[in-house]
Amino acid sequence: MNRAGVSEKIAKEDKKLVERFSIHLRTQRISLGRVAKYVGHLKIVAETLPVLTKSNRGTHSASKEEIELLSIHINELETHRLHTKSDYATVLNEVLRAGQSSSRRV
Repeated sequence: MNRAGVSEKIAKEDKKLVERFSIHLRTQRISLGRVAKYVGHLKIVAETLPVLTKSNRGTHSASKEEIELLSIHINELETHRLHTKSDYATVLNEVLRAGQSSSRRV
């Protein structure tokens, strides 16, 4: 389930985020197929966000504005169907939620 571990394009902290996200989804009784799909989307998000924002910040430390910029980028892609864009939105919302809850813990 940990495809992020093999990608050299993903920051170490983002690999941990992908693993935690995978565990979180599995505790929500989501099918393994759907978990794999969402984890794959998060991997792509983790690879795309630093390039899109021209920053070294990974997904784990992305601001709300950077996540919104990525959301706009995904929605404007003509290569993805509506369902895929919706799945990406779900992943981005989970990332934002996770970021907000971790910032409250500090």
